[in-house]
Amino acid sequence: MLLLASTAKQDTNLAELYIDIGRMYADNDFQKAKEYYVKAGELSEKLNWNKGMFAVASGRAGMLYMEGLIDSGLVIIHQAHDLAVKENNVTWSVRLLKDIGNGYFYKNWHETTLKYYHEALNLLEKSGEDTLTLVRLYDNSGVVYRIMGMPEKAVEYDFKALALLGDEDSPLKGAVLYNLATTLSILKDERTAYYFKEALRICQLHNNKNAMSVIYLGLGQLALFDDIDEAEAWIKKAMDIIVEINNINFEGLANLSLGEIEMFRLNLKQAEHYFKTSLDLAQQIGYDEYQVNAHRLLGVTYAMKHDFESFAKSMNRADSVEREMARVATLHAAEEMSAKYETEKKQFEIERQQQVINQQNMRQRLLAEGIAVCSVLLVLLWGMLRLRSRSNAALSEMNATKDRFFSIISHDLKNPAIALNDALRLLAKNGSRWDPETLTEYYGELLTNAVKFTKASPDPSRSGEEGTVTLF
Repeated sequence: MLLLASTAKQDTNLAELYIDIGRMYADNDFQKAKEYYVKAGELSEKLNWNKGMFAVASGRAGMLYMEGLIDSGLVIIHQAHDLAVKENNVTWSVRLLKDIGNGYFYKNWHETTLKYYHEALNLLEKSGEDTLTLVRLYDNSGVVYRIMGMPEKAVEYDFKALALLGDEDSPLKGAVLYNLATTLSILKDERTAYYFKEALRICQLHNNKNAMSVIYLGLGQLALFDDIDEAEAWIKKAMDIIVEINNINFEGLANLSLGEIEMFRLNLKQAEHYFKTSLDLAQQIGYDEYQVNAHRLLGVTYAMKHDFESFAKSMNRADSVEREMARVATLHAAEEMSAKYETEKKQFEIERQQQVINQQNMRQRLLAEGIAVCSVLLVLLWGMLRLRSRSNAALSEMNATKDRFFSIISHDLKNPAIALNDALRLLAKNGSRWDPETLTEYYGELLTNAVKFTKASPDPSRSGEEGTVTLF
C-alpha cells in the first residue's frame, strides 16, 4: 500500500488508498493513522471529492473516540453529516449518524445514542440500502437497550439483526449471536447456551480470539450454578486465550469467575486471591462495576471466614464505589438533559425564526399580490376611462349629427310651410273675386300639397326623392 501511495496519481484512487492506510494504522499507530487521514482529507478537498471527506471524518472521529477526545470527534462527525444531508447522500448520512450515536454511547448518553441510531434506522428501512449497516445499527441498539435495563427490547433488536444475516457465518453474525446470548442470560432464557455456542462456532471459524475468550467466560458464568467443573473448564479456556492476547479487562473477569468457583468449593483462601487479583486489575483499568463486584465477593469470603471487620470494610468500599458510579451516572444524565434542553431550545429558536421569516414572506407575497391587483384595477379603470372618453366623443358626434339633422329638417319644413302660408294669404285676399271653379281647383291644389307635406320624409338623404314637397 505504501509503495502504491508513493507512485500513484493525485486522484480519488490515491485518496482512497490514504484512507485504507489510515484504517490499517488506526489500531496500533495513532500518529501514522492521523498522518494518512490528513493526507486523504487534503486531497479529497482539493479534488472536491465529498465521499473521501466523509470517510476521513468517520476514521478520524473513531480515533478521537479511542483517545478519549469524544467531543472533538463529535464535532468532526456532525460537520460531515451536515454536508451529507445537504447533498442528500443517504448512504453516508446513515453511516455518519451511526458514528454520532457511537460517540454519545462512549459518553454514556444512552438516550441520545438511541436517538441517532433510530434516525439512521428510519433512513435505512425506507431506502433498503446497506444491509450490513442496518444489521450493525440493530445490534448496537440492542446493546444500548441492554445497558439501559431493557433486555426484552434488546432481544427484539438482536433478532432483527440476526434475521438479516441469513446463513453465512460471518464475523458480524458471531458478534450478534454473542450479544443476543448475553441478553438472554439476563432473562434466564433456556436458549442462552445455544446462542453462546453458535457464536463460539463462528468465532472459531474466523479465529477471533477476543470474541472466543469472552464467549468462554459467558459459558462459564452460565454453568456456574449447575456444574462447577464445567464452569471451571470454560473459564480456564478463556484464561488461556486471555493470557495470549494480554487483555487486562477479560483477565479481571476471568479471575472474578475463578474466585466464585473456589468460593463454592469452600477454598476461601484461593477465592480471596482471585478476588483481590480481579480487584487490582479493575482498579488499573478504572472499571468501577468490576470493582464493586470484587469488593462484594471479597466481603462474602471474609464473612465465610468469620472476619466480619474485613467484611464490613469490603462492603463499605463497594458502597463507596457504587455511590461514585451513581454520582457519575447522574452527572452524565444531567449533561445529557442539559444538552438536550439546549438542542431543543436552539430548535425552538430556529422554528421561531422560521415562523418570522414565513410571516415576512407572506406579507411580501400579500403586498406583491395587492400591487398586482391594484395594477389590474388601474388598467381596467384606465380602459373604462378611455371607453368613456370614446363614448363621450361618439355622443358629441351623435349630438352634432342630430343638430345638423334637425337643422336640415327645420329647413326642409320651413320652406313648404312658408309656401302654404303665402298660398293661404293669397286665397284670403282674392278668394271673393274668384269664381267657384277656380276656388275648387285652388283648394284641391292646397290639399294635395298639404298631404304631401305631411307624408314627406324628414331624412335629408332623401332630399329631392319622390315624396318631397314641391309647391307651385
